[in-house]
Amino acid sequence: MGDQDTSVDQGTLMRQALAECIAVFIFVFSGCLCAASDPTEIFAIAMAFGLAIMVMAFDFGPVSGGHINPAVSWAMLITRNQDAISFCAYVVAQLIGAFLGALCGRMCLGADLNEKFVGMVATNPGHEITPVQAMVVEIITTFSLVFTVFCTAVRSEEHTSELQSP
Repeated sequence: MGDQDTSVDQGTLMRQALAECIAVFIFVFSGCLCAASDPTEIFAIAMAFGLAIMVMAFDFGPVSGGHINPAVSWAMLITRNQDAISFCAYVVAQLIGAFLGALCGRMCLGADLNEKFVGMVATNPGHEITPVQAMVVEIITTFSLVFTVFCTAVRSEEHTSELQSP
């Protein structure tokens, strides 16, 4: 067992964690500010979040894998595509990025919108939706996200030769 080097390169891990932090920051900042600007514009809000995650995945995917969500990092950990130390660094970085994104978003708003910020951007169940129904929707959509990441970004070693150019 002692022959295997399982140490993590700290410089690489710091770059990866910083990439995750910045990606989540921009995702939360842009999406929440769009939601705060006009909560009735569902399409604009969806586009803001969708474009932000797409651009961040393209920008930071080569650096960190572009998880941008602790659920993706968790799935990478349990499928052994990520080690425990990297997982912890990623999740802490993602949480810091989300907190800073929301904080900066709130600081950009005027006093009148700042008072209503949490109510406008917090995820609340819709009209006549119970918390259990909302949780089921969240579980299904999170599974969909993780499944999509695995189908598009994670390659198994047995299929790698098929993906390489001759």
